[in-house]
Order: sequence, then C-alpha cells, then structure tokens
Amino acid sequence: QRRKNIDRMIDAYDRLALLLKYSSQFIDKIADSLHYNTKRNNGVSLGTSATSVASSVAGVVGIATIFTPLGPHLLLASLLFSGTSTAVQTGSEAINYYAEPNKLANKIISLHGLMNSILSVMDVLKNELLREQLRTSPFPEDVAVKSGINNEDDGTNKLKGSNQ
Repeated sequence: QRRKNIDRMIDAYDRLALLLKYSSQFIDKIADSLHYNTKRNNGVSLGTSATSVASSVAGVVGIATIFTPLGPHLLLASLLFSGTSTAVQTGSEAINYYAEPNKLANKIISLHGLMNSILSVMDVLKNELLREQLRTSPFPEDVAVKSGINNEDDGTNKLKGSNQ
C-alpha cells in the first residue's frame, strides 16, 4: 500500500514535470497577452471611473435643480452614465474571467505549486528514511504499543510522569 502511494506520487510528479515543460514554451505568449489585458483593463477602469464621476456630477446637479426644467433630465443622464459605467465594468470583468491567458496562467501557477508540494513531501520522506525514523514496515497486529502507559490492568491508563 505504501509503495503504491509513493509510486503514485512519483507518477504525479512526472506528469506535472511534463505538463510544465510543455507549458513553458507558451509562457512568453501568455505573459504578453496578460500584459495587453492589463493595459486594456487599466484603460477600461479609467474610462468607467470618469463616467462614474460624470454620473455623480450630473446626479448632484440634477438633485440641486430638481424643480427646474433641466433637473429631471440631469437625473436621467446620471442614471444613464451610471448604468453604462456598470455595464462596461461588468463586461470587462467577464472578459477577464473567461480570458484564455488568465486561465492558462492560473493552471501553470497551480501546477507549479503542486509540484513544489510533492517535492517537499518527497524530501521529508527521504530525510526521515535516512534518519531511520520512518517505519517502512507495518505494525504487527498482535503487538500493542505500551510505552508510556502505567496501570493498564486497573483501567486508569495514566501517562508516566502525569499527576492525574
């Protein structure tokens, strides 16, 4: 059972190494796409921020002049600017979420993290085996571990050195 688990971990590591090696040829293209997406997102954010400011100004002026003939039109313009800004921002977020470069970058980062975790587990196992502190054979079923237990026969099961 333990050997199967170790073989499965090594197999997973090999697959991760192959996937990362294959993915590494696309990293420059992914980085360029992410850089382009960041520039686009910054432009969209600037535009939606400016539209939100215009909406706020139109709303404040509309409220101040609500009883004049121009007031209701300014309030409608405020709602229009606000709705447009929200729609553009939502669309931009949806594009970012479903963008292929973002998905690939997230997968590569996840694979790298998983590979590092497997390497650290393998390193711990290697160190413990070298120090002979990891038991590779299963415990015999008929032998109970009794070290540190006192008064087993009377049912108290106190640990040695405890004051209970």
